[in-house]
Amino acid sequence: MVRIARPLERPLVTRSPYWLSAAVLAAAFMAQTLALPHPQSAPKAAQAARVGAQLGAIASMGVELPAQAESGVARTAAPEPTVTPSQAAAPLDEAAAAAAPDPTQASTPTDMPTPTEAPPPTPTPPPDRGKLIVIDPGHGGRDPGAVHTSGGVVDLTEEDVNLDVALRLAEMLRQDGYRVRLTRSSDQSLAAGKAADLQARVDVANQAGADVFVSIHHNGSVNRAERGTEVYYCSHRPYADANRRLALLAQEAIVRNLRQAGHDVVDRGAKDDIIRGHLALLGPRNLPRPSRMPAIIGEALFMTNDADAAALMRPEIREAIARGYFEALKSYFEGGG
Repeated sequence: MVRIARPLERPLVTRSPYWLSAAVLAAAFMAQTLALPHPQSAPKAAQAARVGAQLGAIASMGVELPAQAESGVARTAAPEPTVTPSQAAAPLDEAAAAAAPDPTQASTPTDMPTPTEAPPPTPTPPPDRGKLIVIDPGHGGRDPGAVHTSGGVVDLTEEDVNLDVALRLAEMLRQDGYRVRLTRSSDQSLAAGKAADLQARVDVANQAGADVFVSIHHNGSVNRAERGTEVYYCSHRPYADANRRLALLAQEAIVRNLRQAGHDVVDRGAKDDIIRGHLALLGPRNLPRPSRMPAIIGEALFMTNDADAAALMRPEIREAIARGYFEALKSYFEGGG
């Protein structure tokens, strides 16, 4: 900083009646002189011209400046320092270093865009196979069907097992594109009286225009040693061949699935219901309105046999029976049924 020296013993000489204004202007000049840019930032000629102009303005107003002022101002024009390229680049290098990220610090999660979760894929609906299957869970309501007893207490009823297997089968068929109708979906009868109840079940299939009628049962016998799987069909119908083919497919598939599930089942074979005088659901004359489509009655296991009944208490065995019916029906339709 350059200061203008003024001797204390020498009074300020004025040549104008407006000496106060000149003094103010001189003070302003001194402030501007002190605020002049650094010599490196302005050319010497421009600085000299600016100072000379301001000094001339003050002198014309009659203000007498000390001699040291001019020399003092002149001393502000110091020689320009020599700056090497490395010194000029140093501030830039320091700024770049300050702006560079610290490699020891991990970037925050906000530095990266949050990925958007893809919507779950829409399940593909099963193909419509154009076939309607009526499933009849036998018995129900006041008719429990065959039962298993232990110590004189009923611990398993046919009506419950039939319904459970039927519901499992219905779900499998629907998942594979078949249309399904159940004659009952709860513990109920369809009509009062045995004959009326059986006729109501056949009527459901006839009125729905079913392609196949499957009645799910489980056997019973006074001989508790009897056990195994058998499927019935009727040979005295216009579609007797279809009846027999469906029965054979069901017999094989149910036995195979039961064995795969771990039950040592007895294969009793597919049977013509003529040996029992025709069964109401299958025969041509047992009911006023007989069935009008291929039909079978499945007797997967014996409720009255301890080994078969113990197997039927296991969900995986009921699933195996339903799987057997499903595979048989699928093979039947795929084979032109």
